[in-house]
Amino acid sequence: MKKLITISAIAFLGLASCKKENVEPELVLPQKVTYMVKCTGCLVYVDDTLWNQSSIGDQSQHFVVNGNFKYSFDNTKLDSVRMKIYVGTFLPQQDIESSITTTDNRKVEFVGRLGSGVYPEKNLPYEKNMVLKLK
Repeated sequence: MKKLITISAIAFLGLASCKKENVEPELVLPQKVTYMVKCTGCLVYVDDTLWNQSSIGDQSQHFVVNGNFKYSFDNTKLDSVRMKIYVGTFLPQQDIESSITTTDNRKVEFVGRLGSGVYPEKNLPYEKNMVLKLK
């Protein structure tokens, strides 16, 4: 009987030492993507996970911007995002300030001029494409 109690006690201590502590899973916050544009009369296309979920994979939403524009969403599945900025062919050249940023310190920026207007100073593009890898 003593042997049975001793063996049971050793087995219990062995099993108790193997018990894992309750570890709470680490809370993972979603990655927030923010688009910002400053322009005078431009068309902006941005990728997100909320709009235009078509079968061909186009996940962009467009906005007409006259002044400052800011748009954010929580990214849960995209590997990269893009922003396309277009200006009209008959509008004067304009200064554009734009950026794509994330909460994990990823960033891409464009500061420059687009468009050529009716009497161009020089041949500038009418569009700017920006891409930011998220993973």
